[in-house]
Amino acid sequence: SGTGLFIPSPVEDEIPAKSSKTAKITFTPNGPKPDEEILTLKIEDGNNVDVKCNGIVNDAKCIFMEKLLDFGNVPVGIKSKDEIIQIKNQIRSPAIFQVQCDCEEISINPVRGKIVSESKAIFNVSFLSNVEKEFNSMITVNIRGGKPLQIPVRANAIIPDVKIEEE
Repeated sequence: SGTGLFIPSPVEDEIPAKSSKTAKITFTPNGPKPDEEILTLKIEDGNNVDVKCNGIVNDAKCIFMEKLLDFGNVPVGIKSKDEIIQIKNQIRSPAIFQVQCDCEEISINPVRGKIVSESKAIFNVSFLSNVEKEFNSMITVNIRGGKPLQIPVRANAIIPDVKIEEE
């Protein structure tokens, strides 16, 4: 048991005599600072073995190219046309991102990925509401080793006013 930043898989296994097995260790950083942890391999009827794990996170600096995503008036029950938002990676190391949005009315693609050095990620975003309402929300993009980015999203789901004139 440790900080949970380094998680081995499998956690428990049996290795036959004079053989070896591969274990995968997943590092989940909790910020931009380097992390270190000692995992102890408990060996039945033998001596425990300590494995020192070091995790280094590349610094990341990304920005949204847009200040706001505004869909304007969108008819209720009809999916809006896709709007585009972009994130620019401002430094040489690649940036790993994951998109977070709690609103079911918004669809975003892609939701995770990598932005190579000094280039952009392009996101397609659409809006669909089944009820009439003014909509204000936030899209958050978590960047590994960097600050989360946020962009406000606005839309106005309206019931279209349709008039049919008879001859």
